Parts: sequence; structure tokens; C-alpha cells
Amino acid sequence: MRKLYIDCCGGLSGDMLVAALIDLGVKTNKITEAFDTFTVRSGKELSYKISYEDYDGVKACEFNVICDESEKTLEAATGNAHTRSLEEVHEMLDMFDMSGYAKTIARRIYNIIAGSEATVYSMNPGDIKLFEDGSLQTIACIAAFAICFDTLEAHEVIVPRIVEGSGEVMTHQGERVVPAPLISQIAGFYNLPIEKTGTEGELITSVGASMMAAVITDTKPIDPEEVKDAKKSIGLGQCHLEKPAIIKAYFVE
Repeated sequence: MRKLYIDCCGGLSGDMLVAALIDLGVKTNKITEAFDTFTVRSGKELSYKISYEDYDGVKACEFNVICDESEKTLEAATGNAHTRSLEEVHEMLDMFDMSGYAKTIARRIYNIIAGSEATVYSMNPGDIKLFEDGSLQTIACIAAFAICFDTLEAHEVIVPRIVEGSGEVMTHQGERVVPAPLISQIAGFYNLPIEKTGTEGELITSVGASMMAAVITDTKPIDPEEVKDAKKSIGLGQCHLEKPAIIKAYFVE
């Protein structure tokens, strides 16, 4: 039984999850192939960068999507380039060369995002316009996660905690209390183990929460004996508040 333990001790975002899976040893050639195929089919340049930063004497992995400049130019000109519908996002996911299972995971993640937003705002999921979550950068990050998860072939995904901050944050819908309504909806409906802290600010993104909701199977505590000889990794995020934005993963084969 192949088990993936994920300790979201420093928050949760999509890039942190992808980085943690890559640091576990998932080969990135399938991500490269998928991104290259997307570039050919869409005409939009897409690539990624993997780097390592020192965290407490240990190397932590960082994953960054590098997008087509036309998206950034459009965003600068209009102030809002990321208003894709769920259908448009699914069409873009179809441009990535990935397995049927990986594509199912990616679609499931976006269905969770759109369905949760629809519940929060009393709308039909098909009418939801995805802002940051509909950006090319986010679509590519979700595709990369789906490919990595498919490659890893984990039978169980065990997440004992997902640390969240507190206070208030500004969103495109105005000021919101942490956790934001969308995060609360996803966490509540999919039974994510949110652990609130006194850290000011938002530590969980909607993409990270939706990725976890799509694959989580259990929330039991990590057994130190079970993971002492497991493969270990650290995924590093980009938004560091009082503490580093990291997640720790353990893979038991």
C-alpha cells in the first residue's frame, strides 16, 4: 500500500504541493512534455522552473510556472485578464498531453473550485467566472500537480493538518475574514483538517485547498514509526508571513 502523508505545517498552495511531489522524486519529463504540447496547441509559451532554497539546513524545493507574456500584457492593459469560465478552463486542460487519469484529477480540482464558488455566491457553476484561479499560471500548476500525482501512484493520501492564519485579507470581492468564504466552503464540504493559528494573513489558497480536496483519503495523525524510513520532501511556497510557507511530505511504499 503506497501512502502519501502531507503535513501542511506552513499553509497550503498549489505550487507548494507540486514542489513537494517533485522533491519526493517524481520525474518532471511528463510535465515538460505536457507544457510543450500546450504551447504548440495554444500558441502560448509555457514553461516552468524548479529551484532549491535552504530551509533550516535542508534543501526545500520551489516550483514556478513561467507564462506567456501576452497574458501579462493583457492583464496590464485591462486590469483583469483572468475571467475564464469552467468550460473554457476545461478546454485549455485538453490542450495538455497527459493521461486520462491525470486529466480527470485536473478537471475534478476545477469542478471543486467552481462548485464551491457557486455555493458561496449562489450561482450556477457554469456561470462562475474564475479570476486568479482561471489564469494560465494556475491552469498549468493544476495540470502539473495532476501529472505528478498520477506518476506517484499513491493509494492513500493522509493529511493530518492544514495550518491557516487569521485576521482579514483583501480579495477581488472586497475585504474578507480569514479563512475566506471559499476556503471555508471547500474545507467544510470535503472535511479538510484546518488548524487555525494566530499568524496574521491567509496561508491557504483556493487552488491548494481544491487540490487537497480532490485527493485526500484520511486525516489521521502521522505515525513516526511508519515514516521514519520513508522518502521525505519539503515544498516551498512564495508567500512567507511570520513563518516559512512550507509543506512536508512523506511517501511510504
